Amino acid sequence: MGKEPELMALVLGLFTYPLGFSRKIRQDPQHLKMWAGDLSDYNACDYFNGRIPPDFRKMNK
Repeated sequence: MGKEPELMALVLGLFTYPLGFSRKIRQDPQHLKMWAGDLSDYNACDYFNGRIPPDFRKMNK
């Protein structure tokens, strides 16, 4: 297991602790942008399966 739980923690927090989620985003709006970038890289790397090299063209977008 890699970053999957870490990447999904923000989404789970939205549903489990909506007030805590909104507080976290208000305190650090950059956190949401960084999370979206990490999710994009995760997708570009074919979900880090380790068998296929990442598509660096997708990562540069």
